[in-house]
Amino acid sequence: MYAITPGQRLLLAALVAHDLLVIHPASAVARLLADLHAEIIGGRHVG
Repeated sequence: MYAITPGQRLLLAALVAHDLLVIHPASAVARLLADLHAEIIGGRHVG
């Protein structure tokens, strides 16, 4: 879980078929993508 603070950039994803709205801080998405890409290319993400 991540805390959301006022003024923070967010990613909103709607799963209409499930009547669900998923909200993530953009920083969390960037961190997850960096880790995924590092894993795919066999590198290591620092930070």
